[in-house]
Amino acid sequence: MEINEKELTITVITSKLIRNYIPEIKRIFFGGKIPSNVSVNLTDKCNQSCVYCEIGKNCLSQNSDLLTKDDLFWIITQMAEFRIKKLSMCGGEPFLFSGIIDVVEFAWKNNVFCNITSNGMTIHKLNDNEFHTLKKCKTIVNISVDSFNEEIQIQTRGNDSALKNALKSIQKLQENNIPVIILSVISKYNYHDLYKSLIHAHSLKITNVLYQPVIKYSNFPNISVIKNKQELNVSTDQFDILFRELQKIYLFERKHKINTNIYRLLPWIESYINIIPDKKNTFFFHKVLPKFYCREIFTVIEINYYGGIQPCGLIQAEKSIKDNKSIDLLTQWENATEKLKADLKSFNYPIYCNGCCHKFSRNMIASAFQYPFANRKILITIFISIFNRLLSIILKKLYIKEYESRSHYRC
Repeated sequence: MEINEKELTITVITSKLIRNYIPEIKRIFFGGKIPSNVSVNLTDKCNQSCVYCEIGKNCLSQNSDLLTKDDLFWIITQMAEFRIKKLSMCGGEPFLFSGIIDVVEFAWKNNVFCNITSNGMTIHKLNDNEFHTLKKCKTIVNISVDSFNEEIQIQTRGNDSALKNALKSIQKLQENNIPVIILSVISKYNYHDLYKSLIHAHSLKITNVLYQPVIKYSNFPNISVIKNKQELNVSTDQFDILFRELQKIYLFERKHKINTNIYRLLPWIESYINIIPDKKNTFFFHKVLPKFYCREIFTVIEINYYGGIQPCGLIQAEKSIKDNKSIDLLTQWENATEKLKADLKSFNYPIYCNGCCHKFSRNMIASAFQYPFANRKILITIFISIFNRLLSIILKKLYIKEYESRSHYRC
């Protein structure tokens, strides 16, 4: 089957508008209590052993009461009732969750769209009907690839076939016209290889690559953090190399059919990596934002693989949806997040805020619009970045169109 690049691009852009940006813009400017997204860790099972992941390092708890397919159906039914359109499914490895394709189809029938984050180890083994379901249901699949250098990928993912299987899965998804986004964790193992890997992603006709540093706290708050996890990030004496790599990526994407989040990372990544995670009353975002607003706790319902509703992705859940399904999901979420929301409105930040990096770019933008005067410096930076971004998109289209007409360029 021929890869329809235009169709894939339109699908990704449309889904981002419908599922992410429009609901969040409405919330910032018009208020509202309905979140835009439900994020669920489907399982604690995984078939890789990532150096920066507590599950990968076998730091699991003994609770065996994991989410079931019926639990997911209940969550989706609740989402449909409150018109929440985006369901993000992570893990562990979500394709090890029994019935994930049924969940995707059930979500689609309830006007809920799925985004699945996978390591790509087994996706290529899906049958034709399962691929058809993923495509029909407008599913977006994120594949975690820290490097297209096999040695580095093995080193970070802890599996000799990590890259080989990821490449097979990317190919199968593309053959079935299912949008693929590459997720890459920046660490001391791959910081010098980021640009080469982006070039490789581009050669595979990948159009979106997203980066983040290593999260300093546990990815799973019910599990103890990996010892000396902070040391997995890039060391300060290697920042020059890292920033050269990021700059090369930024310049490359201005003229090629590929998009990254580098322009959103640059204002804060150095502050994030430099901060001592457990140093109280010192928060990395204060070097970027005088006044911080966390959009996450107002827009995302975080549910762990035991059904626990987390106040945020870095704080442990106290209650589970399994405890009482007679109470609707929105009420359970409001109860679970009530104290944290009150604390943050009073600018009383938990120390876990220093671990926030996966969603911080959006928090930074939301903070600038929520408190424009206090954050006027970063607001100006954001406006300039957005303007440059829009300009580069226009110029990129013109550049590629001209190049295609001259050389039949199709990458």
